Amino acid sequence: MPNNLSATLFLAAMLSLFCVRPGLAADAGEVLTFNGDCYVTAAGGQRTALKMGDPVHVGDVLDVPQGAKLKLRMADGSILSLASGTHLTIQSYTVDPATNKRDAKLSLDTGLIRAVVAKVSEPSTFEVDTATSVAAARSTDWFDQTDPDNTRVGVLEGSVEFAALGAKGQPAAGGVVIAGGEGSTIASAPAAAPPAAPAAGTKAGAHRAAPAPKLAPTPPKPWTKAQFDQLVDLTSVSFGWCQCIGDMTGIHATCQSSVDNCKASCGNGLYSYIPDARQSCGKYYGEAPVPGH
Repeated sequence: MPNNLSATLFLAAMLSLFCVRPGLAADAGEVLTFNGDCYVTAAGGQRTALKMGDPVHVGDVLDVPQGAKLKLRMADGSILSLASGTHLTIQSYTVDPATNKRDAKLSLDTGLIRAVVAKVSEPSTFEVDTATSVAAARSTDWFDQTDPDNTRVGVLEGSVEFAALGAKGQPAAGGVVIAGGEGSTIASAPAAAPPAAPAAGTKAGAHRAAPAPKLAPTPPKPWTKAQFDQLVDLTSVSFGWCQCIGDMTGIHATCQSSVDNCKASCGNGLYSYIPDARQSCGKYYGEAPVPGH
């Protein structure tokens, strides 16, 4: 009997690692690092400031105000970097530990994200939707940016399927595949179609109705290194090497996101601050190397 009881308790403990209790949203990832003040609004409507290591859940709405940046490590190991002014909703994020398959869907209301998508078993999905577009990637490093004028996708490495948002939230016909080093754009409103030519045999001055204009991505074309560098800079969270000199017997050093934070952590005493210390603070950056283009 004791052996059976131990086995039952062990099985229950293992199941608790993979099962979500009723009424609780599943963990989709966690906060890796950030600059400035970033916020999350839970499915119940509660808005709170994010801290390092905080979990993010399915249904959460992430708000990155101007001047702030946010970096997340998702449940499958993917890294999401959110630029200033980004508003993102985690629609779904399921990772099956038994099969290593993923079902992820994000809704980008406005702003810019960089997604370094982890490789998992197929078939799996990683999709970002905007008001006018659907972009789906597998193992790749790419950007998705949307504003009132257009949505654009740029791919550093790998490939992304990019299409206008069709009926019932599905990709519309006419989508494109964007390869590494390329980008494409979908306008927020379709261009007006020219008047249709009159059909044979119609009276002069009579025209057929023009076809309804539709949204469609531009043909993918190479982006310059400067274009990619700008997006990398907008989504990169920087940390500096902060050294507190409390006395002459030793120096206490930490990674801080700003000189003001460094000064505060040192109790307003003597300090030094080296900005963007990628080597010393590399664990906080947590992103894949940027391919050279």
